[in-house]
Amino acid sequence: MLQGLFITISLGVYFTLLQASEYYEASFTISDGVYGSTFFVATGFHGLHVIIGSTFLIPPLRIRSSRLILTLRRRSLTILVRLYLLMRILFF
Repeated sequence: MLQGLFITISLGVYFTLLQASEYYEASFTISDGVYGSTFFVATGFHGLHVIIGSTFLIPPLRIRSSRLILTLRRRSLTILVRLYLLMRILFF
C-alpha cells in the first residue's frame, strides 16, 4: 500500500506540473471566447481536484512510512480520504 500511495502522489504532482506547463504554452487565454473559458475552467477544476486529492494522501503516506500504529484519530483521517476520493469518482 505504501508504494501505491507514493506512486499516486507522484503522478498527481507530475500531472499538476504538466498542466502548468500546458497553461504557460497555450496559444489562447481565458478571455479568447467560449473555447478558452471552457478549457481553463474545466482543466482548472480538474487540476484543483488532483491537488486536493494528492494533499489528502500525504498524511496516510507519512503515517504508513513511519510504521506507526493507526490510532482512532488517524484511522478517521484515512477513512475521510477514502470517502473523499470515492465521492470525487462518483460525482466528477
